[in-house]
Amino acid sequence: MEIHNFLKPENLEYILGAFQGDKVWSDSPLTGNIDNPKFKNNKEYIGPCLEDIVRKVREDLDSNIPWRQYIVAPQASSSPLILKYGVNDHYEEHADIGKGQFDVSLHFTNVLFLSDPNDYEGGEHNVDIYGTMKPHKLPLNTLLTYPTGRRHSVNPLTKGTRYVITWWTCSAITDPVDRETLRNLNLILQKVQKYLYDDLKVGFKEGARHPLGRCMVDISRMADTIHAKYPRPRPAECPLLTE
Repeated sequence: MEIHNFLKPENLEYILGAFQGDKVWSDSPLTGNIDNPKFKNNKEYIGPCLEDIVRKVREDLDSNIPWRQYIVAPQASSSPLILKYGVNDHYEEHADIGKGQFDVSLHFTNVLFLSDPNDYEGGEHNVDIYGTMKPHKLPLNTLLTYPTGRRHSVNPLTKGTRYVITWWTCSAITDPVDRETLRNLNLILQKVQKYLYDDLKVGFKEGARHPLGRCMVDISRMADTIHAKYPRPRPAECPLLTE
């Protein structure tokens, strides 16, 4: 899934400003396979604005409805890794493990692209899509989210600098089939609502008695049946079946 214009303009401006200067970046990788530069080579942010950057990313993450719909019921996200790739930096093909700290399941990988693709050459983020490695070189301020466990890599840069922020997220709905079902139910519900209220111009009170209104109730009940399999505190009033 791709989400464009992910960060608010003021947050994007702040984060890009914090990236400036050599002293805010490590000399070598700090996480992953750090002892094998042939497998992985990049730099990580160590500057004084780390907590502010993380806070701004999470603010925009929590309020992003398309992302929440895709995750279905986001429960928690890991601390972001803030990465810089220069000339010859790369990451060989690998798959992330599905467990994080304290044995927490990691269902989704998130990569936020923070460089104009015209400002660097190479550096494509490749992801295995049904057996084919698809390259992604997305516009500035675009978020790429995909299921954790897919093989992926970063091509060597031949020119310029590439910035990304990456983190992992778990959903309260642990079964991927249930997540997909809830996504589809939510999509159907939104389309029925649009047709009933926008296209047919049925009033809200009349909609409750309309056959499509009763259909929406049935869809919501189906979603509640799935959610009931995963007991947890839930928002009292949420317009999304996917939370």
